[in-house]
Amino acid sequence: MGSSIAADSRGSRSATRRPRLVGRLSECAAIDRLLESARDGRSGALALCGEPGIGKTALLEYAAERATGMTVAAIAGHEPERELSFAGLHDLLTQLQEETMDLAQPAREALNAISDTGAAAPSLISFGAALLAVFAGRGPARPLLCLIDDAHALDRETAQILGFVSRRLSDEGVALLVAADTLEGQPFEGIPELHVPPLPDDDARVLLDAATPEHLNEQVRAQLLAELNGNPLALLDLAGALTPHELAGRVPLPAHLPLGPRLEQRLMRRVAALPPATRLMLLLVAAEPGASNDILWSAAEDLGLERTALDPAESAGIVEVGENVRFRYSFMGTAVYRMSPGHDRRRVHSALAAVTRSSLNGDQGTMHRAAASLGPDADVADELEQAAKAASTRGAFSAAAALLERSAELTPNDVGHLTRTVAAAEAELAAGAPLRASIVLDRLGPDVAAQPEGVHLQRLRAVIDVELDRNRDGARSLLAVARALEQVDLQQAGETYLEALNAAIHAGTLGRNYSVIWTAKAARERTRDPAAGITASDLLLDGFATLVLEGHAAAAPLLRRALKMLRESSTPRLLGFGCDAAIELLDDEALYDLVTRRVDVAGRVGPGTLASALNYRGSVYEILVGRFDMATVDVRHAAEIAAAEGDLGVGDRTRLGQLLAAAWCGRDKRARRIARGAIGDATARGQGAELGFAQHALAVLENGLGHYDAAMTAARAACEETGCFVTAFALPELIEAAARSRDLDLAATALGRFEEAALASGTEWSNGMLARSRALLAEPVAAEALYESAIEHLKHCRARPQLARARLMYGEWLRRRRRRSDARAQLTVAYEMLRGMGADAFAGRAQLELVATGGRAPEHKGAVLDALTPHEQRIALLVADGASNPAIAEQLFVSVRTVEYHLHKIFQKLSVGSRTELAHRLLRSSGEGSSASL
Repeated sequence: MGSSIAADSRGSRSATRRPRLVGRLSECAAIDRLLESARDGRSGALALCGEPGIGKTALLEYAAERATGMTVAAIAGHEPERELSFAGLHDLLTQLQEETMDLAQPAREALNAISDTGAAAPSLISFGAALLAVFAGRGPARPLLCLIDDAHALDRETAQILGFVSRRLSDEGVALLVAADTLEGQPFEGIPELHVPPLPDDDARVLLDAATPEHLNEQVRAQLLAELNGNPLALLDLAGALTPHELAGRVPLPAHLPLGPRLEQRLMRRVAALPPATRLMLLLVAAEPGASNDILWSAAEDLGLERTALDPAESAGIVEVGENVRFRYSFMGTAVYRMSPGHDRRRVHSALAAVTRSSLNGDQGTMHRAAASLGPDADVADELEQAAKAASTRGAFSAAAALLERSAELTPNDVGHLTRTVAAAEAELAAGAPLRASIVLDRLGPDVAAQPEGVHLQRLRAVIDVELDRNRDGARSLLAVARALEQVDLQQAGETYLEALNAAIHAGTLGRNYSVIWTAKAARERTRDPAAGITASDLLLDGFATLVLEGHAAAAPLLRRALKMLRESSTPRLLGFGCDAAIELLDDEALYDLVTRRVDVAGRVGPGTLASALNYRGSVYEILVGRFDMATVDVRHAAEIAAAEGDLGVGDRTRLGQLLAAAWCGRDKRARRIARGAIGDATARGQGAELGFAQHALAVLENGLGHYDAAMTAARAACEETGCFVTAFALPELIEAAARSRDLDLAATALGRFEEAALASGTEWSNGMLARSRALLAEPVAAEALYESAIEHLKHCRARPQLARARLMYGEWLRRRRRRSDARAQLTVAYEMLRGMGADAFAGRAQLELVATGGRAPEHKGAVLDALTPHEQRIALLVADGASNPAIAEQLFVSVRTVEYHLHKIFQKLSVGSRTELAHRLLRSSGEGSSASL
């Protein structure tokens, strides 16, 4: 500080009005009591102790502001001045010059000796007595607040004198407030001490939100709160160091979180005071966080370090030693690594490479070798490439991409650099990160098309452009590449035809030049390798092409064979196509298997792929089974991941899941608002399938609200598209809406289309939906048996909302025939099911019908998940599915500590004490058990 801090003349500023004092009410109250005592003529001392950045300086500033009617003198310790005797005391006396004028001669001479280098220095006791005289000379009418910040960094003499004085204050009207990391071994030891702890979770959240005027993404907030562990300065500085895109979750947070200069300086001051061997040991821990102790001690031995080198850091509270060694605050590791010299970092990485190379995690050893390299190194580049191949085999495509990019950087020759760069882009695409794949390719020069990789590079660019919605003629571009690949690589040619057909289906009625039919014909006429075996990709391509050209009956056998092969697949892209095939076949069991496997595989592959998998699970499967709250959680999570990855395509598509969930739940205004944006966006990007999906969602909304003419208009528009949702979802909506609107010709036409698919399927889901749809158009004699058949079939599948709607339709039919008691039984069950899953508009239909029968709807309690934040909801659902904390951390791309932090909050909010109890609460809340097990 170095100079007097002016007191706040108002003296009543509340602690809660200063953001940095959030959560410090008890500390502020203790300071207020100290100040009040000084104003009453009594003296006292108080020490505020805690970690760097914990808020001690903010509390000193609060004291200065509250010191109404008092003189405030403030000093602070500075590392560069620790060797300057009496530096701090000189600073203090400069602020109290008037008080020294009336001192007795011995005291005045003692204090003058501080600045007179030629005078004989009296004893420290004489200095202390003189300073006490200064304080006593003021009298109770002129109370004094003496603030000492960073007392641990004061010069030795000043600390000893002030420590001497602090223990002898009595009735001088002096308040001495000391801030230090610790008093242990300090001259102030023994005065009353107040420990300043990390902020509680809720207060840390308030402080972080106050420091971030930009929108703060929920997942980013959760990660920062968990990683920074309630340290106010870290929260404030880091919030200012991150970009708006990082705060909003549009780009990933840095692997090593940046620290503000204040906190970094304070942390490194503590580290700099440690022995050199301890500092090197800390760098070792920072370079391989979470390493086992075996790896750590072996690397330390290679560096010539003893295990005891870590003791001073443990004593200083910088690290905690248990099953492994970790920094007490993760950002300490960041500071240590950033501030360490480059040659020390390379030494540490070399030692870790030698140890981890022979361990189970050889890839990590290769990365350490790469980090230790100063320039191109062919051997290390080759090792990185081999590690990338092994990672790809495991499905870890994000890791493979990082390894290949570093391999390309270290490759000495141009051809190898090109090959590895293209491979890195392919790995990024396989990981579901088309934007990053595009960025990798952009690093290549413009003339690479003439290289041997040319046709593969064209394919890669074409797929990327389709994924990023850059090319309205995506199917045409992919077809051209597929034909070129037939000359060099028949397997990849077939895979490219599948991509082309998928692009055409998604473009639908908005596609340019090449229709779905033309693309399907080209795929069927492709050149095949007679010696090659049939793959799942071949079956999917032939199945979808046959579906377009001949219909469900001809395509079903091919698609079923594909689904059987895909159950063991580890390729997220193919699993996604398989999910579409399962919907075309109305095979809910296959859909469950493939959706579950896709999410599981995607969690290991990379965040972009996981975003797509979660979005699909939420938008399709969770909606199908009636878990609308879980659907919302999934699509929100997908949107956050997509934003962090910069994948705007997935981010846009998550709106469709939000729209369908809102439609099923009868949230009229929200659904229509989302629909306007989704329809406009899909039209602009030429995505007819997305346009049709949005219209299907509106049809669900209108049918739920009983607006059957509007539902018929929306469903008819949806059924003009070619997406997989048409058969399973849009046609049944059109049949109901048209039947209710008395457009029986349209209803019969739609029923004919649906019958062709349902009869080819033969699942409980398809049989139930077919019987229900037929019942809407049947004569009364046949309708009752069809409704009962529909209910019986749907009881044995996963489509619970459709079962509930079958009961609703049956109940409505019974009431119109004045069978009130029978109607009431069906409508009561329908209402309970629909309200339990949150389908409020359809539940409203059931309630109106119940009232018309003379009954009343039973009471309903809110959903358990409503009490949780979106991030807590995701974790709660994963826990309910049996996932461990490390598995949850891997899927959500956060630390295990973040998961533990949220799980503690979840247990508190829901008043549960175990993971099992949490799972049971969620199960009961979702209403499961009222029908077939999910």
